This record gives sequence, structure tokens and C-alpha cells, in this order.
Amino acid sequence: MGRYQSQPAWQERNAVLAEMGSKYRIRLTSQSPIYYIRATELFLDGTKVKSTGIDSRESDALNRVFSLCLQLQEDPGALNKTPPVTEELTGWTALTLRLKEHLTRKGTTIHTDYARHIRELSALPGSVSVLTIKRWVLTARHDSRERLRRVTTARRLFEIGLDIDHDWLARTRAESTFSAQKTLDPRDLPRDEQVIQFVDSLHDGPWKTAMGLIATYGLRNHEVFRLESRPDAKGWIEIAANSKTGYRPVMPAHQEWVERWDLINGSLPEFSLESTNRELGAKVSTFFTRWKHLASWHEPSSYDLRHAYAARLHTHELYSHVRTEDAAQLMGHGVEVHRRTYLKWCKKEDLKRSVQSRLTQA
Repeated sequence: MGRYQSQPAWQERNAVLAEMGSKYRIRLTSQSPIYYIRATELFLDGTKVKSTGIDSRESDALNRVFSLCLQLQEDPGALNKTPPVTEELTGWTALTLRLKEHLTRKGTTIHTDYARHIRELSALPGSVSVLTIKRWVLTARHDSRERLRRVTTARRLFEIGLDIDHDWLARTRAESTFSAQKTLDPRDLPRDEQVIQFVDSLHDGPWKTAMGLIATYGLRNHEVFRLESRPDAKGWIEIAANSKTGYRPVMPAHQEWVERWDLINGSLPEFSLESTNRELGAKVSTFFTRWKHLASWHEPSSYDLRHAYAARLHTHELYSHVRTEDAAQLMGHGVEVHRRTYLKWCKKEDLKRSVQSRLTQA
């Protein structure tokens, strides 16, 4: 078996890049043999780290990635361009390079699932075939979230010209028995006073800020570390493009919590910009688990704070003007996903608006 490039070798090249004033550094981790490039500032798309697709076990890999750092200095968008397919590339690698270019061109965030699938597909043996793609999809259990995610990636491959039967994709998705969504009952979620009691009880300042942001804006765990801006004069924040579902603005519910927990100025827990969304989410989950004994609602979890935000938008009189479509956008959901998750509340709000509209027209 090949070995990863030794750590001193690429660190030595980084020292040379630093002396040259380059904004780019080589990165290699024990989790993958693929070289990454880290920007000392940000890439053009706002990300901090990008995969090169260059396997460190290849004989000339370090020279190639070093040259790529030099090229980026002249052309910061070089990594967004499709590399030429050479004899050194397998058909699967060429396919995944086309997929990455397609996703980038569409403005789709290459999040953890896409990145993992690209690695898995690149490692497949033999020539590219639709049958192999189908087998890859079906090796994920029919009752798993991964099955649905592989179908989504297969759809993307269809978009770039792979002749996958569209009916087969639709049928495979329909036959999946996985459902992460359930109709949530507001009675199972923390009331506002319980949310206040929990956040107020935290003595760690940065983590109080983090929990306050999650509670006030209904953020996913990792999104507290993906803020493009802190609260403005009306309390709105912006989530950065490198979050799970990309950029979006979010309104507070309730706005007075912004001042209560000093969400404008409060510092956040330390974290690495190179961490994945999954790693950042786990960081929040770990903290909450350690301190969940301070929460007074039944079987508390950090995501209860996000669901409680949704409950406010659909059940609190202050937010009766917020449509289901707007609530979905605020939470970074598609409308159908949002409806399935918060079905009971959405139906109630839809019925109220329908009746009010008829009464107005009468």
C-alpha cells in the first residue's frame, strides 16, 4: 500500500510559499490521501479550504499541488475550472471532476454528502457505467437517509449527461422507507420561559451567546459558526454560503432576546474555519449534552431550540403575518420539507389565511 506524503515534505513547501508571499497553503490530513489547499484569506466563493483532487500517493503529487498554489496566486479561480482529463485520470475521477464543476457552476454548496460521494465514486474500479452507479445507490439501505442522498447525487450525474433512467431514479426514491420528518407537537417543545431559563443558566459567556443565537434564530447547530453578519438594527442576521443550505437572512423570534443575551457583541466559542459543518454541529451537540441537566423540558436536545423557533413562527400571535413559505425560507428548508416537519402548525395557519381571505372578499 502507498503511504501519504510525509508531513515535513508538504510543510516545507508551505514555508517556501510563505516566503514568496503566497496566499495559499498545502494541507494533508490523516483522513484522506487527497491534497487540499487552504487560503490564508478566502477563495472567491467565500470558502477557506478546497480539495485539489490530487492523490498524495502519486509520485509527482507534491510538485503538482505546489504548482497549483503558484497558479492560484495568478488566477484565484483556477480550482473552479474543470481540469483537463489526462491518461493519469480514471474514468470515475474524470466523471467526479465534471460533477464538481457542474455543482460549482450552479452555485450548489459541495457539502459533506457531495464531498463524500465524490470520494467514493472516484475510488470505484473499472470503467464508468450506469449499472455500477445503480449498484452504488442500492448498496445503501432502503430505510436509510444515505439511500436518498445517493439518489440525489445520481440525479446530478444525470444532469451532466450520464444516461441514468430518470424513471428508475424516481422509483428508487419513492420506494425508500426513510423519513426523518415527523409532525412535531408544540407540547413536546420548550416553552419560551423554559428557553429563557436554560440560556440564562449558562455561565460560559461564549456558549451562552451560541445557545442564545440558536434559540433566537432557530439555527441548525453548525450555523452558529457560519454567520455572515451579527444582528442588525432590526435584529436580522445572515447565514453564510458555506452552511448546509447556503446563504439566507433570518429574523429573530423574539427580538428582545437579542439584547437579553447580547447577541450583537457576545463572543462565540473558539472554532477552526477549516472544520466541516458536521464537526461544528457535533461541537454544539457535545456542549448541550454536557449541560442538558439545566433544561427543564422533557428529553432536551439542542435541536429543540430550533423546533421551538418554528413553533413561535406558526403559533405565536406576534408572527401571524409570517407565511409558511416565508417560515421555510427563514429556516433554510424547502416548503414541502417544512410542511412535513411542522404539518400540524402549517395546516392551521393555511386554514386561518384561507378563511380570512374569504371573509375579506365577502
